Amino acid sequence: MAQLPDSRHDIEARDADGRPVRLVRSISQKLYGCPGCGGEIAIGEEHVLALTPEATDGYPHHHWHRTCAAELLAPELRGGRRVRSR
Repeated sequence: MAQLPDSRHDIEARDADGRPVRLVRSISQKLYGCPGCGGEIAIGEEHVLALTPEATDGYPHHHWHRTCAAELLAPELRGGRRVRSR
């Protein structure tokens, strides 16, 4: 799965443990830390929000730089498909 979400479509997939993940295009309203590179996502920056409702770490979502999501997150997901944005 190499595709990322855009303004009209999210991506639904599964992580390595079979849990659902939804990738959503987002614009940062505050500073976030990217789990991929550890760098900051600046206010106003387009990025990928990874929603994991069944997360076991207590954090049901993470904010990723688009390049980090494309290089690190997306290749680890299975069965990615485009769905209409909510």
